[in-house]
Amino acid sequence: CPDLGMLASARALSSVLAAAQPVAEALPAIAREPAHTGGSRVGGANWVAMLPEVLGMAPRAWDQRGLEVFEAEASDPTMNSTRAPTAVGLTSVGGLLGIAVQWRPFGSQPKAVTVVVLTNELSSALVPQRLLGEVVRGLHLPPLASFPC
Repeated sequence: CPDLGMLASARALSSVLAAAQPVAEALPAIAREPAHTGGSRVGGANWVAMLPEVLGMAPRAWDQRGLEVFEAEASDPTMNSTRAPTAVGLTSVGGLLGIAVQWRPFGSQPKAVTVVVLTNELSSALVPQRLLGEVVRGLHLPPLASFPC
């Protein structure tokens, strides 16, 4: 996954997302990260692939454009899995380094909402996710299952 901060500032990235409005054509996920079975190989490359799971991060999913798709935290399990996502965007290192998310219009909110959080340090402290959680709560956005608040 790309280092979002390498290519643009948070302001520039949010401006591009706001102008392009990829969430206007929110497409269902066509690819998903496999769930890990819990088996580990100490000393092998397998533990690196398991890092998101170890940190409690949800498996990622992508639409046909290569954008990550995000479901609402309280999604209805009886709904069809091909429904449009709540939000789309990109993460850097699975959200450990940066997150750029655009929510679909909801409730009385007539426009899409774009949030970008970029950091310059990779940390297991989940700083981008914690900052995103603050913004979600502050703006009363639907929480995303991929980033528990």
